[in-house]
Amino acid sequence: MIENIVGVIVGVIFWGGIIVGIPWLMSHLQKKARKRAAEKEIICPNPNCGYKGKPKIKKCFSVTVFIILWLLGIFPALLYVILVRDKILCPKCGMTAREFLE
Repeated sequence: MIENIVGVIVGVIFWGGIIVGIPWLMSHLQKKARKRAAEKEIICPNPNCGYKGKPKIKKCFSVTVFIILWLLGIFPALLYVILVRDKILCPKCGMTAREFLE
C-alpha cells in the first residue's frame, strides 16, 4: 500500500517536472536569445530608411501555445520551437532586418 503511494508521488513529481520544466526552459532560452539580439546593431534593409543601431525585437514565442502543443505531444512542440522565432525589426520603419553588424 505504502509502496503504491510512494510510486504515485514519485510519478507525479517526475511528470510534473517534465510538463512544467521543459516549457520553462524553452521560455528561458528564448528570453536569453532575445536579450543577445537586442544588444547587437542592425542596418535597416529599407533604402529609404537607412537606420543603423539597436533593433526592435518582436516577441513571437508563446509559452501558452507551447504548453498546449507539449500536452498534445512532443513532436508538435518541437516543431513550434524550431519554426517560431522572434522578429528583428527596424525601430524607425518597422521593416524586418535579417542581418546584424559584426
